[in-house]
Amino acid sequence: MTTQPTTRTALLLHTDPKLVGTLRSYLEPHGVSIEVAPDADALFDKLHAPGTLLAFLDAGLPVALPTCDRVRRASELDHIQLVLLSSHAAGPRLVQHWFSPLRA
Repeated sequence: MTTQPTTRTALLLHTDPKLVGTLRSYLEPHGVSIEVAPDADALFDKLHAPGTLLAFLDAGLPVALPTCDRVRRASELDHIQLVLLSSHAAGPRLVQHWFSPLRA
């Protein structure tokens, strides 16, 4: 009996097309496909798809941190790993979020 390989997916909420190529070059040889989500709602919906492992989010996007909180509050998404990508410009936003009483 032959079993079909499980499709593994990583989602990306980011605005830099170069990053998509970089992530694909690293992850696709390991059997992980990259899908780009056009917005936070699409990312959240796609996280429910079978085989989705993780999501990369640009911490500089205003929707990134609220999306992280939304995912962490959804118990059915406990298996999803979140990776925040940031630059120095995003640093103050991350610190502000860390001390927010609304953080998940």
